[in-house]
Amino acid sequence: MDAVEAFETEHAVRLPEPYRDFLLQVGNGGAGQAYGLYPLEKTATGGVLKRPSPLHSQMPEVGAWHDVLGLDEDTEAVYDGALTLLTQGCTYDVLLMVSGPDRGRIVYVDWNMEHAPFFSQFPDFLTWYETWLRETLAGYTMTWFGYGLPLNAGESALVAVDQQVPSFQRKAALNNLLRVPSLTADLLTLLESALLSEPDLGIATDFLTLLASNGVQGLGDISWRLLRQAQGHQIYRTVHAMRTMELPTWGDAALWALEQDADQDASQSILYLLKREQALTRRAIELAFTSKHVVTTGLYVNSEFDNPLPVPDAFFTHSDPGVRRYSVEYQPNAVLHPKLPQLLELYRQEASEHVRQGWALKIGSFHEPVVTAALTEFLEREDSAIVRSALTRRLGEHKATQAVPLLMRLTQQEDHVLRLEAATALGEIGDERARPALKALLDQHEKPFRIEGGGGMGYSYSVAEAARRALKILGGHQRHRKILGKLVKILTRTRE
Repeated sequence: MDAVEAFETEHAVRLPEPYRDFLLQVGNGGAGQAYGLYPLEKTATGGVLKRPSPLHSQMPEVGAWHDVLGLDEDTEAVYDGALTLLTQGCTYDVLLMVSGPDRGRIVYVDWNMEHAPFFSQFPDFLTWYETWLRETLAGYTMTWFGYGLPLNAGESALVAVDQQVPSFQRKAALNNLLRVPSLTADLLTLLESALLSEPDLGIATDFLTLLASNGVQGLGDISWRLLRQAQGHQIYRTVHAMRTMELPTWGDAALWALEQDADQDASQSILYLLKREQALTRRAIELAFTSKHVVTTGLYVNSEFDNPLPVPDAFFTHSDPGVRRYSVEYQPNAVLHPKLPQLLELYRQEASEHVRQGWALKIGSFHEPVVTAALTEFLEREDSAIVRSALTRRLGEHKATQAVPLLMRLTQQEDHVLRLEAATALGEIGDERARPALKALLDQHEKPFRIEGGGGMGYSYSVAEAARRALKILGGHQRHRKILGKLVKILTRTRE
């Protein structure tokens, strides 16, 4: 009681009663969805708890929440009024509203802000938690727990097939059914009958997926009818259901969907499905190569194909930077080697750092004098940190002595990652000229990290450690030279 009251006093808020009862009578954190419940002292992750949360169930599906809510980008107000009960990994958390009109509700959020918060239909914390516990013990698939209704399989089926029930409740009921280990024959018959007369395309796709996952056969005609009407991700889900049912025509359905080229996500998922099921064909790759949406995915699956199709040279100058990059990155060296002069010239004209980075790594895998010289030239005039890193790593592998003065200058750059990589490359090259530059790094003990796009680039060791390793390599080279010098003298005296 003392800890709960102290928390409430500190934040000037009273916790919702069901959650409060759990803390006082069951435990402070512990077993729960995903990685388990946080203890109370770790649940206040930002914002002011006594203020109502700005999040609401009518928020649009996409768009930065700061913009949608009219908040400054660096404000913590987006965290107001809610505790973080647990994390599902990455940017996915589960919140408990403690202030405002939604007090007591469970909310699923993605802090990447690519999807709107999902307000669970469980009425309170205890109903949500007890349902999780029961379903876990019953062997349910728990990946999408929280998006359904607190009903058993029979009740869920009755809600799902009732066209008078609001669609969001029917979808929640279907979510329950999709997670049940197995359904009875009576329920499957009820659901199959409902599928044949279902006007809502999204719900019909859920019915089909559910029936397919439970081994129902003979749904080829309705599957094709749904596929011809499907939109967005429904296209992939329908094809996947046909594959699950092992319909002989599922491969034809996949090709038909790729020919329509209607949705990037669906076409991409279908290509991966074909690859995973070892059902990829030349026709599927040809369709990907002519697609508006999935040329890059086509390049990837083509590189994994037993007999890959030739990649058109026109892709080197494609309007999509991703296509330009992967048209080189996903080709065998033997195919690219005759095209090196063309690629080196195109590199000099390339404006995208994403493309230059990929090309630097791929072209740099050719250890030839003309490539080494070109990499040195490219590094000399490169402004992008991520491309400099790629060129620096490759020049170290090339043991490019002509690049030593340039790499020594890079050890003085503000970018810690680049300083570390330049030190490493100088060690690989093993040129004594680098010794002063490496010694100057021995007091730099930071472990470098750099933000790159949606992620980051970092090392678990410091710039100083990289410099010490490089100096040790130089010392080994020096000892080897001394030994070789002595051997030469001995051999010379022997001949005399």
